[in-house]
Amino acid sequence: MYKNKYNLKFGCDPELFAITDALAPMIEDYDPTLPFAISPAAMNYAYQFKPLDKEIKHPLYLEGDHYRIVGDGVAYEINLKGPCTSPQEMWEKVNIASMRLQEALISYGCSLYRKPVVNFDYGRYWRKDLADDNYEYWSTVFGCDADQDAFNTSMSCIIEDVSHHPFRYGGGHIHFSGDVEIEQYPISLIKLLALTVGNYVNLVSPNPVQEQMRSKYYGKPGKYRIQKYPDGSTGVEYRTPSNSWLELSYDEFETIFYYVDHALYLLKNPLEGKRTLANYEEQTVAAILTSNKVLSNEVLNKLEV
Repeated sequence: MYKNKYNLKFGCDPELFAITDALAPMIEDYDPTLPFAISPAAMNYAYQFKPLDKEIKHPLYLEGDHYRIVGDGVAYEINLKGPCTSPQEMWEKVNIASMRLQEALISYGCSLYRKPVVNFDYGRYWRKDLADDNYEYWSTVFGCDADQDAFNTSMSCIIEDVSHHPFRYGGGHIHFSGDVEIEQYPISLIKLLALTVGNYVNLVSPNPVQEQMRSKYYGKPGKYRIQKYPDGSTGVEYRTPSNSWLELSYDEFETIFYYVDHALYLLKNPLEGKRTLANYEEQTVAAILTSNKVLSNEVLNKLEV
């Protein structure tokens, strides 16, 4: 059983999709092995699954004691209320929220999809007159909230027009805070998380083809955001993992946090951390960008976590 030896606080914001097979696609450049997503905006006007507030960018759809479910582009995003102190707590809260969303979508004749890539029928849902104050607009862009890349610190995050892009991508971002060195050395920590957590989730993902598709946009090895949390703490959001961890067994999910601890151990032992990065950074970047499970496994075996 995982012991939270660094007294860390955890969070996450996995993205999920509403899907249906009731509509014939109006585009040709889709993947026939994947279902089609219906954005929250489309669910609003076509299925009457309406938000609970007037927010345009991230409207609230469902709320429970420990979670909020908001619209985020073409996805629904689970936000936890307050940090968790164990993987078990986070797992239980996310699954309760996921089941609640699934029940709601079923009541509207749709299904819940929890994998990293889904088709998006821009031929049906895109309109030329969309403006950024329009709810549907946020289904047509990537990069609406800026992030950073620890392996490419000169990267500039811009809003990218994907109004005619046939796919959308589901993240499984994980948040960490509670240790002063996370705040002091976020870039170093993210690089070390790539070696540990990034390689691990790449290795165990049941969706390797989709992981590689997503990595062109969102799943790059060093993606992160600095986060300021309501309790006053500062932490990091590691944005490389997709939502595939929702399909893992609990034991597989819990193992993520052993790798979090090892990354923090390497951060706190900088000579060993720098040596580890020098030895395995290049392999890690290649493994995650190409969804190469063999290469990720080689790195993880050498880390001896």
